[in-house]
Amino acid sequence: MNVARRLDELLQARYITRGKSLRSFARGISPWSYAALQGRLVSLLPGAMNAPFTALFQVIWDAQEEGETVAWVGGTQSCFYPPDVARLGVDLNAITVIRLSADKDIWFAADTLIRSGAVGMVVIDLASLEERRPSKNSLALQHRLSGLARTHNCAVIILPFHQNRHDDNGVLVSLTVKTSKTPLSLPFGAYQLGVTPQKDKTGTSNWKIEEVCDAPDGLC
Repeated sequence: MNVARRLDELLQARYITRGKSLRSFARGISPWSYAALQGRLVSLLPGAMNAPFTALFQVIWDAQEEGETVAWVGGTQSCFYPPDVARLGVDLNAITVIRLSADKDIWFAADTLIRSGAVGMVVIDLASLEERRPSKNSLALQHRLSGLARTHNCAVIILPFHQNRHDDNGVLVSLTVKTSKTPLSLPFGAYQLGVTPQKDKTGTSNWKIEEVCDAPDGLC
């Protein structure tokens, strides 16, 4: 690879980012930002490759920029890849990671964290569980979590079990979004990330976020 040529391409594409938000909404608050998600229960559906994680860590980075503490509560089968997350500008030392083996334990841990008032954002990673079936009392736990999120103005983002099943999230989710990833010919290794709502109870479901990101070094 001609490194000088690639650097020239990156410099010409001045809009390229490493996954951080472009703040493309000149007026008001972007609908996919920490400020817009505070007090809400959000479901981030599975998507192409790492697109959901890229979109998610944009919001985590945004929360950290606001001085908020972020907690990640998930299963034991998988987790995010720390080097890629650090490359996005996220402070790994400022993320509390809790890994549990049952979804009911994950809901209870998230409940405790939000109730404490010590965190501004909680990620509930159900997709990393080995047993991908919701427990009997998961809906009741979500109901309590939804109220706590509003009370403590905490952003709660759920990574659900399945792509097209809303029963994983119940009817209490305020916002459901999907992501897309489209490779670009130039600059080399770049792709367009898209974030679009599938359901938005605020009634503003006509928005769409698009931005250009570059892939991790090993994939360029």
